[in-house]
Order: sequence, then structure tokens, then C-alpha cells
Amino acid sequence: MHQHKIIQQDLNAILKWTKEWLLSLNVNKCTVLHLGRKNPRLPYYLDNKQLKVVDTQKDLGVIISSDLKWEAHIVAIVSKVNSILYTIRKAFFNINKKTFIQIYKTYVRPLLEYAFQVWSPYFVKDIEMLEKVQRRATKLPRELRNLSYEQRLANLGLSTLKSRRERGDLIETYKILNKYYKIPNFEELFSKKSNPRLRSYGLKLEYQQASSNPSKHFISNRVIQMWNALPENVVTAESLNQFKNRLDKHQKDKERKK
Repeated sequence: MHQHKIIQQDLNAILKWTKEWLLSLNVNKCTVLHLGRKNPRLPYYLDNKQLKVVDTQKDLGVIISSDLKWEAHIVAIVSKVNSILYTIRKAFFNINKKTFIQIYKTYVRPLLEYAFQVWSPYFVKDIEMLEKVQRRATKLPRELRNLSYEQRLANLGLSTLKSRRERGDLIETYKILNKYYKIPNFEELFSKKSNPRLRSYGLKLEYQQASSNPSKHFISNRVIQMWNALPENVVTAESLNQFKNRLDKHQKDKERKK
């Protein structure tokens, strides 16, 4: 109840500010998205009008659902990317590898990866839904159509979208821990392990208590195992570029040993 009162007071303050500055506020376009299973789903008001409750809301290009599952967002971006791939197929009857990779990296892959640190899928069906898009896209160059997906990726110098997201999570973790963002105490998003007997323990992270799937798969938890498996010379990189280079080298060395 206390949190509800604070939010309602904030809404009242916003309304008062808009009236003082003679700005119009379309209350009919304002909505409420309740998050969490234990949310009491209490009503909120603006200008004496109860705000409409919605199940999904787009914020900065990301569709957020009340259950914090990402299917709605993934379906939306897959649909958009499929439309772009259809246009490419119609515009280029016989596209070569060089042209395809330039178009793909410019117009397609950014849509599949935008803000994934927030919505990274954790259900197999969602992971596969995204991967199928790249699987179909890599068949556009005629000379690659008879190859397997893995062979097409190798020919194009691409990796799976899942691998790309994992690499991105590690890079984001490095940036947060090394205070690349000017947000006070942002690095406290992660909990570091402490063991005075082991110098390298200060580089390790530990899982945080989570009672739901969304919180279990939030970046501060899903990256822990991957980060802790990195060698010391990678996590102690002195710059972001050095971290990326050492990370890529480490991953390539792992692949060779398989």
C-alpha cells in the first residue's frame, strides 16, 4: 500500500506540473502495467480518471509483459525481420556473400539483438524462434543453400545468435563492474565472492536469491557461470577492447580443443 501511495502522489505531481506549464496530457493514452505475481494490482488515477490496465507495454522499443516473459517482444521482432528478409529476397535475385553480409549486419542483426541484455530469452522455443530467422537468412546467398547451418555460418564469418548474446552479456558485465556507466553503485548489481585466502576470488561473482524464472535469468544471474569460467587474464583486462580481444581468443581456443 505504501508503494501505491507514493506512485499515486507522483502521478498527481505530474498532473499538477503539466497544468502549471499549460501542457496537455492525454489521460486516455496513459496506461498501467502491473508486474509480479504478488502485485495487488491496485488502481491508479490521473485527473480523476482511472488509468487503463494493460498486459504489455512498449518502452524504448522493448515490449514488456506483465509476466516478464518475452514472447510478445520476440514475436514482434521476428515478424519485422521476416518482412525485411522478404524485401531483400525480392530486391536481390542472386545475392552474393559479400553483399548479403553487409546488408544482414546493417539491417537485420541489429533488430534481433537490440537491447537483448534486458529481454534475452530463456525458453527453448523463444531461443529457437530467433535462431530460425538467422538460419533462413543465411540461405539467401545461392552458393550456400546446400550447406548445413554451421557451414553457412563459418562461410559468412557469423556465429549463432545465442553465442552472440552470451558474448554480449560478458561484455556488459565487464562494463558494469568497471564503472563504464556513470550510475552510482551500478556495479552492485552483481555480488562478488569473498575469500581472503584466494586473490582471484575477488574476480568471482555469486548467484543472487531468485524466486521466479525472470529473476533467475536476469543478467546478474544468467552471466555468473560464464563469467566465473573465464581465465584471470580475461577478467582483469585493462580496457574494454583488450577484454573483447582476450575473450574472443579464449573462445576460439576452447573451440579448437573440442
